[in-house]
Amino acid sequence: MITHDGSFTAFFTAFLVALSRGEDFGPEEGGLFETKSVSPDDRLVEQWLARTKQAYGSEVVSDFLALFFSEEKDRESLFLSYAKLLEKKGKTIRNARQEPIIARIMKIRRAYFFEVHRFQGLVRFREIQGWLYAPIEPTYHILPYLWSHFHRRLPREKWIIHDTGRDVAVLYDGEIHWTNGFSLDGTLEELVSEREKEIQALWKGFYQSIAIPERKNPRQQRQMMPKKYWKYLVEKENNPA
Repeated sequence: MITHDGSFTAFFTAFLVALSRGEDFGPEEGGLFETKSVSPDDRLVEQWLARTKQAYGSEVVSDFLALFFSEEKDRESLFLSYAKLLEKKGKTIRNARQEPIIARIMKIRRAYFFEVHRFQGLVRFREIQGWLYAPIEPTYHILPYLWSHFHRRLPREKWIIHDTGRDVAVLYDGEIHWTNGFSLDGTLEELVSEREKEIQALWKGFYQSIAIPERKNPRQQRQMMPKKYWKYLVEKENNPA
């Protein structure tokens, strides 16, 4: 068993070594079975991604990336199975949705990118100490795909998007910075500026004013925007319905 520490390069390196040796790979954890760790190899991973894109197309590369960032428990076995199917049957295997492995991977891919798209509209920034700060708590590790949307929309602002469940954040101040173990020096309520509090009050008032009681449909609202995503929505603070 080839092991990895969960980081991007370590995971892909372990995958490629396991694939070449005909072995399995998985996360580092104590156990009775013999394990072998490998040194992360950026060049090896970059070359494989480039070759895969050239041979099978960018969609296949994004399949692997979505599968990795989905953090599914069986992603290692899915990686190996998908790579072997591609090698055996070529890129057309991607359209064989009757194949259980392909069906599973495409289901994960759809769910992952659907959440990326959903959060493009659910991120709420607060003004904190000269920064625009947005906490999120997604199901999947979507920051690697989400940040570029706001990089295009807010190129002149300083902003932070913080995945609070994973304690990872992407910061932009003209350049992109990734930070693990990110935390605020206080609570949101303590740190938001007075101007931000005024803006939030106006936004909540606007949200309430456009709500038509006769057309209120909580069930449909939860279908369109599941309640698990309400935690950091300004308009839902003190208004859980």
